[in-house]
Amino acid sequence: MKIFNARLGHATNSSSTHSTVFIDQPVGDNGIDGRFGWGYFTAASPGAKMHYFALQLYYNFRQTIGEDAARSLARALVANLLPDQKPFDIPLGDDDYIDHQSVWSLPGNPDNVGRNIAFARELGQFFLRDDVVILGGNDNEDEASHPLSNIAEHTEEYWDSGSHVVARKDQQGFWTLFNRHTGAKTRFSFEREAKAPTHSMGPELIDIKITDFCTKGCAYCYQNSNSAGKHADSGYLSSLFWRLEDVLEFAIGGGEPTAHPDFFELLKRSSWRGITPSFSTREVGWLWVPKLAQTVMEYGGSYALSMEDTGKKFAGNLQLEDIVEQVAANKYKKPVLHIPVGAQSEWQLRQSLRDAMLYQLPVVLLGFKSVGRGANFKPQMYDWVTAVKEETKGKWLDLRIDTTLASKYKQELGNAGVNLKLLEFQEGRFSCYIDAVNKTFGPSSFCGPEKMRPLEGHIEGTLRAAMEEWAQEEE
Repeated sequence: MKIFNARLGHATNSSSTHSTVFIDQPVGDNGIDGRFGWGYFTAASPGAKMHYFALQLYYNFRQTIGEDAARSLARALVANLLPDQKPFDIPLGDDDYIDHQSVWSLPGNPDNVGRNIAFARELGQFFLRDDVVILGGNDNEDEASHPLSNIAEHTEEYWDSGSHVVARKDQQGFWTLFNRHTGAKTRFSFEREAKAPTHSMGPELIDIKITDFCTKGCAYCYQNSNSAGKHADSGYLSSLFWRLEDVLEFAIGGGEPTAHPDFFELLKRSSWRGITPSFSTREVGWLWVPKLAQTVMEYGGSYALSMEDTGKKFAGNLQLEDIVEQVAANKYKKPVLHIPVGAQSEWQLRQSLRDAMLYQLPVVLLGFKSVGRGANFKPQMYDWVTAVKEETKGKWLDLRIDTTLASKYKQELGNAGVNLKLLEFQEGRFSCYIDAVNKTFGPSSFCGPEKMRPLEGHIEGTLRAAMEEWAQEEE
């Protein structure tokens, strides 16, 4: 794991500051007495680092299995990492502690059952590296840096606090950390020189179609959904959820997904399975039905509003302003705006971006797909990259793009200063598409019927084999 410098969020804490760093020359322990608080300390030896690590494990386990069992489990895990050590050789005294501000929250398992023990083991092995050192201090001094910071190559490690972060290990050896609350996802390896993976063995994300019913009739719809479209069987969907292994999230679509008669119940079933369900919609009436809205806020990830034009954009003559007011009044999570580039004029795109910045809403720009009804729709062509740069210059906007735009405009995005490491350029590498109406699957929701396959047999094995094949085709 090669961490250069990580910082998420503003510095609001006023307490201890502990960092895991790579060191470029040998150092010794300093200030180690079992109390890892505000004072400066250096944990460099295996014993000191494992003392610190054992305390972190203990804090993570005690709330769920109790004080005594947590001590025993922490000692057993650490003793397993140290040769010739027995569990009771691991110090965990009654007076030993780590300041509350520096206690980590280890990620859980994707299936919602407990902390990820395999992740904890690899993390402990990482700490035993000779060039990894733990530095302690506090941020209340004028000079809030450790005396050894001048020889630390990489500093400041961030650990999210909360059980909503889960860890999944791929069969190829890399880890994926997923934050269910924010949607943040990081792939990494504890091996410092590991190569970036080209694909995963089984999908992390599944784009799933639960209905082909829709009354909007958008001329550019690549799904070609209409009022005669059928819903996926609810029993089949529930069974499918439980036959999928280690899937982190769903992107639920249609048709109009909220039109499915069991849509809100499906959100619950997905969440109970450990798969975070997000969805895109053009229907917003459910925001005025407390029971339905609370279901989305409690069990869903994000919900995206599909934008076609400006002005009165939604059913019932509702404007975006009405939706924002309803969300704010009830303290609901904010929606994400989906803007299809090419289905809008340049003026409409610019106005939608201004609306998003005015109401501080995230935006996802979607590339035009020339399939379904989109095959007969002539998209509007303009320099959307320049339009975005001009509208957002000197302003803040949480802006994302889909794979279609990223792959088609890779050079333009690079020239505009976008870090290409933040983008995906190929479908079917870490995700796939399932049409639950027709019980088929493919690399994407717009791949064309010739690439869709029947979803049958051992579903997890079927998906893994297909993703391996898709990856080889692209090499």
